[in-house]
Amino acid sequence: MIRFGTDGWRARIGDGFTLHNVRRVAAGIAGYLKRALGRAAGTVAVGYDGRFLSAEAAGEISRTLSASGLRVFLGRSMMPTPLLSFAVRQIGADLGVMVTASHNPPVWNGIKLKSSRGASLDPATVQAIEEAINGSAGDAVLPAPLPPARVLSLDPLEAYQIHVAERIDLAAIARWGGKVAVDAMYGSAQGMLARLLAPIGVAVEEIRNRYNPGFDRVPPEPIARNLEPLRDALRRRAADIGLAFDGDGDRLGVIDERGRYLTSHEVFAALLTYLVQDKGLRGTVVKTVSVTAMIDRICAAHGLPLVVTPVGFKHIAARMEWTDVLMGGEESGGFGFRGHVPDRDGLFTALLVLEMLARSGVPLSEQVDRLQQTYGPHRYRREDVPLARPVTLGAAEAKEAIRMASARYGAQRGETLDGIKLWFGEEWLLLRPSGTEPLVRLYAEAAADDRVDRYLAMGRDLLMRLWPDAVSQRTR
Repeated sequence: MIRFGTDGWRARIGDGFTLHNVRRVAAGIAGYLKRALGRAAGTVAVGYDGRFLSAEAAGEISRTLSASGLRVFLGRSMMPTPLLSFAVRQIGADLGVMVTASHNPPVWNGIKLKSSRGASLDPATVQAIEEAINGSAGDAVLPAPLPPARVLSLDPLEAYQIHVAERIDLAAIARWGGKVAVDAMYGSAQGMLARLLAPIGVAVEEIRNRYNPGFDRVPPEPIARNLEPLRDALRRRAADIGLAFDGDGDRLGVIDERGRYLTSHEVFAALLTYLVQDKGLRGTVVKTVSVTAMIDRICAAHGLPLVVTPVGFKHIAARMEWTDVLMGGEESGGFGFRGHVPDRDGLFTALLVLEMLARSGVPLSEQVDRLQQTYGPHRYRREDVPLARPVTLGAAEAKEAIRMASARYGAQRGETLDGIKLWFGEEWLLLRPSGTEPLVRLYAEAAADDRVDRYLAMGRDLLMRLWPDAVSQRTR
């Protein structure tokens, strides 16, 4: 069975991710589209990243879709997922198919799907496509490719560049003229920021920017422990900022001029403050449940509506498609903005960070320090606790966890939007069982590191009390 999770279908290469299964997915997509559109004709945009088998899989998908009568545009070369999302809207496609496993280790690959508006698909549509893939449509795999002429070439970068120039103050960035260090992490965003900044004369020093489907055995996730090479590049060039993209370019990591990694929460807070205070913009703000309470305080200070969603950018994208969302963000470094595609985009976020630096004239480290002085200190950490077996969080377990946390640790209230979120004043602990792996994710935010440690210890203790067999067997 092929299942699409929070952000698409992913499987190990050679095990679940095979060209046969890729063709099954394409055949199921074709069958679904024909039924949904009520006609045989339809248009699909296909993109791919730099992983092993990505280009070959994209070719198989394109030929299978074309053979079923669909009009297909295939990326001329690898591209970031946000460019595929943009291209779907640009060419008026009915669906976008992106071959990528995002930030996962190199032994994985997968497929993301995008709506005609460039957003992640809603759950009902995903379920319908899954049923088509695992039913008769997916079984009707077409092994014989049609002539390549039936598949059209796709290169959306020039149109994307025009789109960006209308929304980002590139002139201010040009006047600023700072030094930018970029870590492509061998992903499909390599060379993209340099090409976007070249017309305004801003030079970029980019590292890990060649084809390397093994990623030098480092998962292409722009988090602190993976970015020492970027810190080295920043110091070597005395750069004003370091920017890192994940494997498919839809997430951003940031290092300030002092070499300090900024959490995604700090980046979110800085950009939101800039949009509201410096640019005078208004609108609803959307965040996932695992994002800092600093966003709540910023919204309250400026009278902005705030919506909190379960984890997964698809929940933010759903709001962005149909409501006036100024900015949406998640804990893993994905951000979306009004006037752009309703999806996360690391490139657009990077340009907005540079605009913020240019127009404010204030170093990034100082901006973050000011935020903490204004809205309170922020310390945050996530910890993944592996278990002996997968666990599910039902109403009974959630109720018991909140009761125990109140009695044993003095938790003031609990929420169950996604997992269990326990509040201690303005500090909090979140427990979220994974939907795909035998582990529970613990998230904690507090005013000091030792308090974060204390909340995470509480979380481990609660896990032992809720699922003693799963925890104890794993730790033996």
